[in-house]
Amino acid sequence: MGDIPVISIIGYSNSGKTQLIEGIIPKLKERGYKIAVAKHSAHGFCIDTPKKDTWRYAQAQADIVLISSAKKWAVINNTKQELSLKDIQKLADGTDIILTEGYSNKGAPKIGVLPVGISQNQFNRQDLIALIGDEIINNNHNIPYFSRDNFIAISDFIEQKFLTQTKKGGGGKQ
Repeated sequence: MGDIPVISIIGYSNSGKTQLIEGIIPKLKERGYKIAVAKHSAHGFCIDTPKKDTWRYAQAQADIVLISSAKKWAVINNTKQELSLKDIQKLADGTDIILTEGYSNKGAPKIGVLPVGISQNQFNRQDLIALIGDEIINNNHNIPYFSRDNFIAISDFIEQKFLTQTKKGGGGKQ
């Protein structure tokens, strides 16, 4: 099994990272790709509903709580360290690409999303493969630039750069 490509979408809070991911997922899905998304949270999170059974199990100090239905399942795993991108690749086995929101300090190639109204490249990174923004910017890094609502062109770029060798729906290279 080859490694699943990972692309990290990075930018300041409220720059449009989530909107970008929401826009390109359907475009890649229309092309037959299976997509995984990992959201990095620097401040912790709670996906459980207080007083519900799974919350109660976690409060009772279960190390892992799993909930399953006919349509989806989830695992809540108490851990002492966050998952690495390699760990996420293992969990996303069977998908064609992993889009992350955040993980700016990890080793994946990154697409930088500029805040609305900013026309200067605020990223000084060697791992930046594209910029997303509202208007033409001073692109001193000579990397591809896309308008934030041009989901087709951004998806084309991702497909050409990361998915042309990938077997659709198979998770990994042929």
